[in-house]
Amino acid sequence: MKFSGKHRPVLLAAAMLTLAALIVCPLSQAESAKDTIKIGGIFSVTGPASFLGDPEKKSMELAIEEINAAGGIDGRMLEGIIYDTEGDPSKAVSSIGKLINRDKVTAIVGPSLTPTTLAVVPIVERAKLPFVSCAAGNKIVEPIKP
Repeated sequence: MKFSGKHRPVLLAAAMLTLAALIVCPLSQAESAKDTIKIGGIFSVTGPASFLGDPEKKSMELAIEEINAAGGIDGRMLEGIIYDTEGDPSKAVSSIGKLINRDKVTAIVGPSLTPTTLAVVPIVERAKLPFVSCAAGNKIVEPIKP
């Protein structure tokens, strides 16, 4: 199924809700005592792919705002931490490192493009974090990994 650009914000909101569901299930008691759930986002907010990344960023911010306005997840508010990759795979790798190691996010949404996604997939897999890419390249999902 092919989606037009106007569907990307809806798909991103659906991805955020999916991540929220994934986050709630594996929370340990130590994690549930924390005040907020940090969700990382890396998008091509500026640069040649900003027509994708800027709406993705705004969609994530809106989804977080709406989830928090409805009481959060099990009473815990979401905090979005977003970095701009500018569509550059090396900046995507750097941003993923910051999200995982410094910001200690629970899940990650993005990147906007197939090349930036392919650059970060091995890092996110090693970290064993829920990850929803906004890109749509076949190389991202093939071969299927259990």
